[in-house]
Amino acid sequence: MGSGGDSEIHVMSEEGQETLLALVSLCLLFIISTNALVIWLFCTHRSLRIVSNYYVLSLCVANLLAGGVGLPTEIMAFYVSNPSTTSCRVFEYAIHAIDCAEIYSLVLIAYDRRRVILGKPKTQSSSSRWPHVLAIGITWLLSLAYGARAPLMYDIAEYVVSDGNETTVIKECGVELHTGTHVTPQQILIAVDYVILFVFPLLLMSGFYAAVVHKLKEQTHGHSYNRRLKVLRIVLTLVLLFFLCNLPSRTLDVYVYLGPGPFPHEKVTREIFDLVKAINFGLNVVVYALVNDSYRQALKKSLRRVRRKCCPSRVGPEVIGTIATDAGSYTYNSGPPVTVAPTQTVRSTVPEVSVPSKQTVHH
Repeated sequence: MGSGGDSEIHVMSEEGQETLLALVSLCLLFIISTNALVIWLFCTHRSLRIVSNYYVLSLCVANLLAGGVGLPTEIMAFYVSNPSTTSCRVFEYAIHAIDCAEIYSLVLIAYDRRRVILGKPKTQSSSSRWPHVLAIGITWLLSLAYGARAPLMYDIAEYVVSDGNETTVIKECGVELHTGTHVTPQQILIAVDYVILFVFPLLLMSGFYAAVVHKLKEQTHGHSYNRRLKVLRIVLTLVLLFFLCNLPSRTLDVYVYLGPGPFPHEKVTREIFDLVKAINFGLNVVVYALVNDSYRQALKKSLRRVRRKCCPSRVGPEVIGTIATDAGSYTYNSGPPVTVAPTQTVRSTVPEVSVPSKQTVHH
């Protein structure tokens, strides 16, 4: 994404592009691994399928799609020049729709935290999940509809770029700037983007968490208070990450398209800010899911299963039987695996348990 115009724009040197390419590749690996791990844990552990985690699942899917669509395209931009108009508009539609779904999934998580802490406890039955699943579905449909304005904004734009020694003209997917005093439709859509995708969700999340803070002030002790306070810290961290990672990119759009216009190092600055924004796609699930007790326990359980399958000899003894006596029940464990022929008679190596015999007392 960039801005077309006649002003000269500086680009990174070859060493800088190689460094940025390595960072983008690492960021892509980080986003895919963290979000795919949370989705896998959700699908393989029934204990995680509660209402709150459905919102986390929606966030992970959006993060995974955003990283899987946006960053590979960023990598291809280093090698492919002069993209077609169709590919430009299709990509911008996809990335803007997914971006909107990711942002409002965070808003749904904030709403859910407010619902859980301020509302009455409710059972997590299968019937109670459908309204929340419906809310997630409506959010995605609205996001897909909102992304339709991207093809109206983006097209193949020409850039005059310089690496310090040579000046060339390249074509790239971006917003074409128009000189003049009148406001263009593209500028109006950029302003709407800033409000819909940054200011409004930030106000919603801040309002939800402000209500939660006010509620927690009424509870100053007890296990429930400590647990809710921990959850509150996690989601407040999410809001702070959303603000810090999205503010540079959104502010740059406003400055370039609604302010003075492009500046010499705009392209370099935009690539760095887009990378910072992409990092948030992986940090979201690390903060919310992987530091959550239920997800951590599910991850440990899955790792034990994998270890038991890969290295069964290194796993501790497994319970194979129980002896019941009048004096109590005794459990015995297996040693190393032993192969026994079908015709063999195996004598148990379990130590005998002496049980006191009943005695008759004569008076």
